[in-house]
Amino acid sequence: VLNRVGEIDSKQLFDSFVAHATETGNYPYRTFYHKGQQFKTGQADFLARDGNCYLTSGLYDDSEIARAEQAAIEREPAYWGESIGYLPTSEPQFLDVSGVKIPVYRSGIHLEISTLPEREAANLFTVIRQEVNRMMTANEMAALIKLFGSEDKARQWLADNVEETNRA
Repeated sequence: VLNRVGEIDSKQLFDSFVAHATETGNYPYRTFYHKGQQFKTGQADFLARDGNCYLTSGLYDDSEIARAEQAAIEREPAYWGESIGYLPTSEPQFLDVSGVKIPVYRSGIHLEISTLPEREAANLFTVIRQEVNRMMTANEMAALIKLFGSEDKARQWLADNVEETNRA
């Protein structure tokens, strides 16, 4: 998928992030606005790719800045997005589209996940979800739980149906 900075973060790139973290145990940390460890808000403990989507999960720290970030996301979830910082481990390949050369990154090490205004995130499909049910209002989630007969089944169905985002 072409991102806002004119690059393509490929499926292979996302797969290399997952493989590196799985093999080494080194997962990216959460931070604010690519400001590094001084602005650390948490730690990822899970990475995956589903279709064109790169998924991360983890825990927030018990710190003032982490609590502020969580509260800000609660107040204005549509305002906030995520951006990734990574170290490429190979030179990009270039895709020629009508004479325009677009870099395609295929391998790297995912270093950090930054919370920042969504409009400034490179990927067009960035979104922060503190819980899966954030995609729905409380009433909608309650109805979905009732439909499935359990919260676990409803959450699993939501997690399994990320394909709609991939199609978009």
